[in-house]
Amino acid sequence: MDRLKRLARELKLDGVSFTGAFFPAEAPRLYANADFFINASVIDNQPVSVLEAFASGAAVVSTATGDIASMLEDGKLGLLVPPKDPQAIANAVGRLMENPAERREMVRRACLSLERFSWPRVRDDWAAVYADPAKIPDHAGAHTE
Repeated sequence: MDRLKRLARELKLDGVSFTGAFFPAEAPRLYANADFFINASVIDNQPVSVLEAFASGAAVVSTATGDIASMLEDGKLGLLVPPKDPQAIANAVGRLMENPAERREMVRRACLSLERFSWPRVRDDWAAVYADPAKIPDHAGAHTE
């Protein structure tokens, strides 16, 4: 992380912070101060951190690992990039910085999509999968606007 901090200073990037590890209780404050949430995971499934970013109003740029692509719906709720491609992450953030109307619309839709991940919405689907894994619900991954 020292290398990234040094690079941020060299590039005179104001407003960039490197939080490192933090306690869960600190998450709301960190999200509230963020314009962007970048998830550069190389392995993940459906990270709660992406949902937290949706709820906080941060624009999301994430790798398309695991089931993240169905959560984000590239171009609708955030932007997806290939894993291990820092230039693609930079380009996606740049695109959203240059297009604030697009960013606001993605953030709006992402916030509205949170209902589909709520326990009342997913509990019956999970029960059905555990009862018979061959019967994964048709609407799994569907999104609402």
